[in-house]
Amino acid sequence: MTVHGDAPGTDPQGAQGGERGAPEAINAATLTSDSLVAGIGQLGAMVAGMALAVLMPRLMGPRDYGLWILFRSLILVLTTGTMLGTQQVMSRFYGSWGEERPPLADHLLKSVAFFRFVVVLLAAVAAFALTPRVGGGAFGGAVGGWAALAVWMRGTAITGLVLLYGARAMVSIAVLQVLMGTLGPLGALLGRQASGFGGVPPACAAAETVTLLAAAWLARRWLAWPHGWLPRERLRRLIRFGGVIAIASLGANLFVDAAICLAPALGATPAQVAYLGLSTRLDAVLLTGLLSINRAMLPALSRVADRGQMERSVHWLGLLARAGATLLMPALGLLPLLGRPVIRLVWGADFEAALPVMVLSMAGALPVWLGASHVTLAMLTGRAGLQLTGVVAMYAGFAVGLLVAAPLDPARRLAVAMGLGAAANMTALAIGLRRAGCICPRLDRLWIPLLVTAVPVILLPRGIALAPGVALALCWLIVYMLTVGTSRFVTREEAARLFTHAHTALRARRSR
Repeated sequence: MTVHGDAPGTDPQGAQGGERGAPEAINAATLTSDSLVAGIGQLGAMVAGMALAVLMPRLMGPRDYGLWILFRSLILVLTTGTMLGTQQVMSRFYGSWGEERPPLADHLLKSVAFFRFVVVLLAAVAAFALTPRVGGGAFGGAVGGWAALAVWMRGTAITGLVLLYGARAMVSIAVLQVLMGTLGPLGALLGRQASGFGGVPPACAAAETVTLLAAAWLARRWLAWPHGWLPRERLRRLIRFGGVIAIASLGANLFVDAAICLAPALGATPAQVAYLGLSTRLDAVLLTGLLSINRAMLPALSRVADRGQMERSVHWLGLLARAGATLLMPALGLLPLLGRPVIRLVWGADFEAALPVMVLSMAGALPVWLGASHVTLAMLTGRAGLQLTGVVAMYAGFAVGLLVAAPLDPARRLAVAMGLGAAANMTALAIGLRRAGCICPRLDRLWIPLLVTAVPVILLPRGIALAPGVALALCWLIVYMLTVGTSRFVTREEAARLFTHAHTALRARRSR
């Protein structure tokens, strides 16, 4: 399925959203508005995340920061593992069922909330049991109790988040995601400063409690617990749609943090865990905003597709995929040129050895983003089962990466394995969709700017001074921008249309 031409014109009313049960115009302005709000909201998360990524390693030191990464990774593994496709289910059906018959949306929420209550309870029990084992003797039983409480609070807050996605409450989504990304680390940092590492687990649990209260307040408008349950035919449809997605999303959500939890078993020291954790956190700072935009567009794109305008949905998704890739590649290209002096300046000489891990980890960010874009395309075109195929390929690529990179130290070995896993996931999804006749337009032009990006990575300079590094970085960035333009990976016309739609969307929101 290829798309030619632009999406139809804009209607300011479409950018304003609507009450559940009242049909709204889904058009270019609506899609841009959803993306814009999600992106602007995540800008705050990116700034806060970068600040915490600077402060935590510097103030905690490699050992305590490595222990924090293990503790936090277990919490994230268990809480993101409770997603089980519920966000996709709410995004895909909550709005359209609410337009068709509003009580159906409330019954959908009731079913999802009850299901999540059960899995979050199981996750909290698992946190209590697993925390001492993951810590390798550094975590006692009390730490397991705090981890269980943190998992319970965060997992319940996620229920509010998936409701906000279904309701397309983009501003509230942005606020909640900023809180979910920053309160836990900030609380841990304050707890460590007050009581050493022993103060980290209770402070993290307290921060997640605040997150839950914020989620309940932000979602209060849509909270409902009606009598009865969904009709059987609707429930069967949810199970068919969500069953495969649940397994696939479980594997996808566990991938990064489970790999970090594996590091001690491969012989990693706390410092090496810290290098890997810092690298993945920096990737998350870049990817969080883009992935939030991707998720924010799914409800609106689904409504467009349901109204027989699939080509418009694919057009916007393809443009989003290319724009995101254009923003990610400079981060990878500039890191080898500026990494060493910046690391010495920001984190100190103790973290200079993290640069190779950062570069390897950053190389995996691009296939992660493109894989997520293809997952959304699979959802829109009714091929949700391809997500499971991609996840199987991802873990196969991860296993191959562990074997290929066996001579490397554990941190670099895991970074290579995660990158190969992400690339395998993206490739499997792209091949499956292409066989079905579904492609994102013009992604094949990625290779020219990607080759330019690979040059500084392959020629990784050692010990480069800050001033020459900045000069080389500016020269490389100019060449990269010229390459993107001449290859027409993203054209000036597309950039102008995005600016026009963004201006229309902002004007519509200001007039509300």
